[in-house]
Amino acid sequence: MSQEQFQVDTKVLAKNLREVTKTGKYILGYRAVSLSVKGSKIILCSSSLDQDRLSNIQELCKESDVPMSRIEETSLGLAKLIGKPFRVSALSIKNQGDADLAMIIESTKIGEEMIS
Repeated sequence: MSQEQFQVDTKVLAKNLREVTKTGKYILGYRAVSLSVKGSKIILCSSSLDQDRLSNIQELCKESDVPMSRIEETSLGLAKLIGKPFRVSALSIKNQGDADLAMIIESTKIGEEMIS
């Protein structure tokens, strides 16, 4: 997969995440996300989330059968994707609103393939 394809998918991810912030329900931040994993559609974690916290969220997601993805973006990059002026280490999507949840999941899977 070329870098250009990933950039297109990042744009698709950004578009859908912004749609979630406009029309859906979501939770930001490690602490709030870790307390509300149950009932989430998907959890997105930034690459700057430390390994202990990432492991904790992964364990909670396994227990609740919620998909989780670590994206290539840092906490500043994730914040930029959703249009927030502050760092976002984790994002829980509770209701996707008008966004295409399948596209969000597909975009994050492609990002994971590039990381590994």
